[in-house]
Amino acid sequence: MGVLNQWTYHSRLYAAARYIATQPDMDLVQLVSFGCGVDAITTDEVRDILEERHRIYTQIKIDEIANLGAVKIRLRSLFAAIEQQKAEKESLGGAAEEAAGGKRSAAIEQQKAGTKGEEASHGG
Repeated sequence: MGVLNQWTYHSRLYAAARYIATQPDMDLVQLVSFGCGVDAITTDEVRDILEERHRIYTQIKIDEIANLGAVKIRLRSLFAAIEQQKAEKESLGGAAEEAAGGKRSAAIEQQKAGTKGEEASHGG
């Protein structure tokens, strides 16, 4: 971990991210209010923890959501990326774990691109 942490919530969030990164049947969606200040620090750290293990990081800002359509799109994108990874891993037969990690990295990049587009549309 790159951050010295003294807050209980953040310690628990980092521990949850580390645990989820080891579980093949779990993913993390972080809900944040602002995306700045302390949220910015936790965002970077949670993203790093998950991406080290080739896991998808998803963040949803909840402070000014009037239309839940953007949230639904983000979650559908996450579910589609997870399903794509599962299908690709099954087609590899589990023998090429490194290749699967590369595919997961590609899905992470797709998810990041979606995040940047949403932030731009919401002025974030």
